Amino acid sequence: MNGSATPACGLVVDRHVPKTAGTTVRSMLRLNVQRGACEYIGYDVGRTWESRVGFNHRSLPELARQLRNGRTESQRICMEAHMVGGTFWDELAALRASQSFMRACTLVVVIRIREPLSWYRSYYDWAVLSRQRTGDVDGGLAHWGANFSDWLPANMQSRFLLHGSKGQDSEWANVVARRRGGPTIGAERWAELESIVRSAEVVAPLDRLAESLRLVVRRSGFLRTSEFISHKPAQMHGPWERLPRLARVRPAAEFCAQPAADCAAAVRAVAPADHRLY
Repeated sequence: MNGSATPACGLVVDRHVPKTAGTTVRSMLRLNVQRGACEYIGYDVGRTWESRVGFNHRSLPELARQLRNGRTESQRICMEAHMVGGTFWDELAALRASQSFMRACTLVVVIRIREPLSWYRSYYDWAVLSRQRTGDVDGGLAHWGANFSDWLPANMQSRFLLHGSKGQDSEWANVVARRRGGPTIGAERWAELESIVRSAEVVAPLDRLAESLRLVVRRSGFLRTSEFISHKPAQMHGPWERLPRLARVRPAAEFCAQPAADCAAAVRAVAPADHRLY
């Protein structure tokens, strides 16, 4: 980047993997927007489309061209990359490899990784519990299981982070989170995952969130605050909620409190890559 104290061109990219405080980090990015530090581009950066709920979307190559050519209002972008196209990580690598871009701009890519049991419990209560209560409308309990341990797809956090690589676009919860689904993470995919994590400028465990955001501000050179508003998104809603309830299903904390449940062991068995990543 150039030697100025505040770079004229900068890009902060928060890779928002579900249940790693992405909504909370969005609040930090938007507080910076309010203070004139950056322009917010958010949620789906695999394509360009309008949102009814306040997100704006531009593809990463389009945004990079605008930054290079000076066609953005602020020249400093805060990006929330939640849904991404299958070339996302390659596009970021191309930006890092561009001497002209890196001379003019700062680039800070942010990744958070959550302890696996905590991650699965949070995801279960958010996206799976309500589906199990009614059997959903798509595959019933065969797709969603009967309780926390009966559900548990493999290596989910790692698989979400790998979205954006090798042509793999982001997928919605009803694709990724189905019962006992998901591949193992072999040597080739692990090497790719490790490369993604090592390439990011800021990587932190979720339990060091405040410290990691202070580091993001420092590395960016243009953000003005690391303050954030903690969010706990409400349980996911959908058409399955209109179906009759099949049974009482326990939230993760209640289910896992049973000595016989041993949720920690169950998660270790299905998510070795997630544990290695953490």
